[in-house]
Amino acid sequence: PAWLREGRLAYVLAPRQSGKSSLASRTAADLARDGVRSVVIDLNSLGTKEVTVDQWCYSLADAVVEGLRAIGVLS
Repeated sequence: PAWLREGRLAYVLAPRQSGKSSLASRTAADLARDGVRSVVIDLNSLGTKEVTVDQWCYSLADAVVEGLRAIGVLS
């Protein structure tokens, strides 16, 4: 979508097994074809049980940094 190419943030909230990961992968691939780099983060992977707010936020920041490294934005 054009609004993603403009740099807007997108959230996809839906029940399990509803195609969120596939949608994110296809969208990232479409953006990449247009020269737009993106990072897809699965918030479920950050943990929800026995995790403090600080730990969760650190995990999110770490996932962003690792994603940016993976696409060559950070070294």
